[in-house]
Amino acid sequence: MRIAPEHRVSYEVAKARALECMREKRRLYHASEVGSHIWPGARLRAQGLGASASRILKKMEGEGIVRQGPSERHDAWGWFLK
Repeated sequence: MRIAPEHRVSYEVAKARALECMREKRRLYHASEVGSHIWPGARLRAQGLGASASRILKKMEGEGIVRQGPSERHDAWGWFLK
């Protein structure tokens, strides 16, 4: 399922919402958690939100804003604010 046209946002808006969500630097964020902040009210499952948010987060990683990696205990994988 795709994001409905009424929920689509530009990359700049998505980035701003992702950064707002990821305020705490040392905390691990799952892509689906970030996705629910980028597209509030979107009718997607966590899988869909995570997949969509991962595209945004990968672009942000290329810009040096976030990094992907394991949690401190190595029991989860997600995104960190640099």
